[in-house]
Amino acid sequence: MTDRFDKPTLTRIINSGYPVEAKVTQIIALHELQRMHQLNEISNEIGHVIDAAKGN
Repeated sequence: MTDRFDKPTLTRIINSGYPVEAKVTQIIALHELQRMHQLNEISNEIGHVIDAAKGN
């Protein structure tokens, strides 16, 4: 899984000319996106386990 909180991404957000509120919003959005991707990956893994169990 791609780490969306890598140093270059956070540095770009922090060094942007946007107000602090906008920077916080961007970081929260990245966090939420990462959580959604993690949940999707978990869902896919559970689906594979269920499919494998049905096949046996």
